[in-house]
Amino acid sequence: ESDGGEATANVEELLRAQQSDRVTFVFETGGAEQWELEGVDASRLQRWLITDGGYQLADEQPSASMGSAETLGSFLAWGVKNFPADKYMVVLWNHGGGAAAGAEYDQLYDDDNLKLDEIAKGLAMANARFEIVGFDACLMATMETAAAIDEYAAYMVASEETEPGGGWNYSEWAGYLAANPE
Repeated sequence: ESDGGEATANVEELLRAQQSDRVTFVFETGGAEQWELEGVDASRLQRWLITDGGYQLADEQPSASMGSAETLGSFLAWGVKNFPADKYMVVLWNHGGGAAAGAEYDQLYDDDNLKLDEIAKGLAMANARFEIVGFDACLMATMETAAAIDEYAAYMVASEETEPGGGWNYSEWAGYLAANPE
């Protein structure tokens, strides 16, 4: 995010997607020295709700490393509690390094990142089974990653190669999901 606003661009894509009252999108900001997304305070963890035509702050927490299993688990547990659903999906967006290096590098905490066991621990803290765990990050489609999250997800979506800076096309997949929530 700090080097070009790529996370902001993905949120803007998500805002352009068709919305549905049957699908709720929430996201957490943190881990970057600066944000281009209006309203984001880089010194705090902030949880946002996508609304029809915008986004609104839904919760705020003290700064914590995005490379911590507890930070991931806290966000997921909060989302499950506050937005009960029949099916859940989580997308981890940031840099990825596969089985050797994990994902979610945090600029504010010396590039701390989630190793595979920490991703699994964070997913477990949600007390929910995810329909999809997605990695909008490079190099995460490994057998080791799949094995680490198998207990917590029916499907994994990830790239075995490097991804472009913009990552996934959020307008397309989120719009499809909104139109086809089942």
